[in-house]
Amino acid sequence: MSKVIVIDPGHGGPDPGAVNNELGLREKDIALKIAKQTAEYLKGLGYDVILTRDSDRHVSLRERCDIANYHNADIFVSIHLNGADNPNAHGFEVYHYPDSTEGKRLAEAIAKQMQQLSNLYGGYDWRGVKTAEFYVLKHTKMPAVLVEAGFITSDMDARWLIEDHNYTYPALFIAQGIDDYLKGGK
Repeated sequence: MSKVIVIDPGHGGPDPGAVNNELGLREKDIALKIAKQTAEYLKGLGYDVILTRDSDRHVSLRERCDIANYHNADIFVSIHLNGADNPNAHGFEVYHYPDSTEGKRLAEAIAKQMQQLSNLYGGYDWRGVKTAEFYVLKHTKMPAVLVEAGFITSDMDARWLIEDHNYTYPALFIAQGIDDYLKGGK
């Protein structure tokens, strides 16, 4: 029986998430593109993948958790982009719920793969595996993580996202980290 993975593109509909007005980028759009590409990679590896949204629409935090819980997903991965008032803030980070051993293992597996982005894009910083009591991490019944795949407000991070039109690298490394976790590696 194939593992079920729920991929959750952050924000959507009237909620744009973080924005980069200068470059015309909205978190909800990029998160959706990365999520769709991640789903394609995972399907190619034989996993059953469910997206909490596959278009620009509003999905409440509760609905996102309900989707994962209803389908008895094996893991839940929420994809976001960070924003900061400081335009020099950049890099990626992965969050899990405090005291979630499996969430931490999943976060570490994804982070290990995503660190390869530093090799591809010089200066793309690894900001660490962190804990947070985000709603979607707290109310899902399976190992869950939230990936901040860069700062949309950082010109450096935003430009490499624009250059990578298919969001190939973040999606590929997230998918590889998920696959490593599900196969028992780190």
